Amino acid sequence: MDWALPTRPDLSLKRPFVLFAIILMLLVAIGVAGYRVATEGVISREWMIHTFKVQSAIQDVRLAISRAAADRREYLQLGDVPSLQDFPKSRDEVMAAIQNLRALTVDNAEQQELLAHVEALAIERIDLLQDSIDGSQLRHETLADQSSIEVKGLRLSQQITNALQTMYDSEQVLLQSRQQTSKQMYEGTVIVLIISFLLAFALLASNFYFLYGVVRRRRETEKTLRAVGDSYRRLSTRLLELQDEERRKLARELHDSVGQYLALLKMNLVRIGSLPACQDGSGHEMLSEAVQWTDRTITEVRTVSHLLHPPMLDEVGFISACRWYIEEFGKRSEIQVNLDLPEDAERLSQETELVLFRALQEGLTNVHRHSATRKVDIAFVHSPDGVKLTLHDYGHGMSLEALKRFESGIGIGVGLAGMRERVAELGGTMRIESDSRGTTVYINLPAAMRKNAQASAPSLVSESIRSTSRAHRDASRAS
Repeated sequence: MDWALPTRPDLSLKRPFVLFAIILMLLVAIGVAGYRVATEGVISREWMIHTFKVQSAIQDVRLAISRAAADRREYLQLGDVPSLQDFPKSRDEVMAAIQNLRALTVDNAEQQELLAHVEALAIERIDLLQDSIDGSQLRHETLADQSSIEVKGLRLSQQITNALQTMYDSEQVLLQSRQQTSKQMYEGTVIVLIISFLLAFALLASNFYFLYGVVRRRRETEKTLRAVGDSYRRLSTRLLELQDEERRKLARELHDSVGQYLALLKMNLVRIGSLPACQDGSGHEMLSEAVQWTDRTITEVRTVSHLLHPPMLDEVGFISACRWYIEEFGKRSEIQVNLDLPEDAERLSQETELVLFRALQEGLTNVHRHSATRKVDIAFVHSPDGVKLTLHDYGHGMSLEALKRFESGIGIGVGLAGMRERVAELGGTMRIESDSRGTTVYINLPAAMRKNAQASAPSLVSESIRSTSRAHRDASRAS
């Protein structure tokens, strides 16, 4: 039975969205609160302006009554006829001021009640002033009558003044209350905005810190992946180098050891066949057949040795090794290969020539195994900017999934992966295009030239040619 620990859900991706939702809700709440505060502020301001208007209207009533009294006094004391003419106008102004004040205090029952009292007193006061003016014009008013009118007028004026002052004081109380309310609302708004700003800043800082941690961890992960990729690439390159060294060593062992043993075996078989006892009968035929099979084995060992590491690649370069390999490939696979190679190309560095040859080997191997084609075009271009090797077959092409795997570097074959790693190690590029009409492989490498191309030391191909020649001469001499 398999026991597995319960896994905890990964909440790392949910946290930013939760914080964002909280910040968004907080911003909405701040917006609503701000709108409400702004609306209340506008209303409070309008009420304060209304209070100032009421107080100004109270002063207008007071001034209009005072102006009417002054017109009457100037007419009686100075006989100023224009003042008499202004009195009806001042009386109308008193009534207009009262009506204006009534309209402003229509929503205040207490003020309306006081204003009704003021209006009655004002009408009585205006009527008294009018009676005084009429008596003066008819000249039947005595000094005692004037004194009585003055006393009564002062009493009415005092009552009007007290009533208007009461209304003014009431409005002043309302004004102070509204100012206090506006101040408290403003202070509360400031506090709410400060708290909201601090909360939003804290949430944003937390979210930023979280995102910074995510980015930092991602960078560390990318750095680790790059390091692992570089390590993998170095390891892959080292494995390919060791593989080439093993191939070179195995090729040399096959040629120098197994090849020599087979040559000696052939020589002994030929000597045995020359004995008189073996000249007749079935024994001679068997020896002849053994010699033929030994020749085939020698040829096959030499071919395998050259395929593992062709000695002419080190001796005469990629172009000659390419021609030899193409010729042998055509014989084995019966695939027509069209070559487009320069005749006088300069020698490249040993690493570049080896990568080009291994790429050629792997490409033709894949063509033989997978493309089902009977024709291949190979072109090699050498320029100061670099070298370019192109292989094109006329088979059924690669699948789209295989191309995607090659581009992503995941799930591709060892051969293609090795080709790309070899090319990338030298700073080159490898690209594959494929459709139903065939597949084309493009390999581009920088042109690194070989130093000391004319080596004085004997090469592997010279040694192999000499040893093979000696073995054939010995076998011929023995026969």
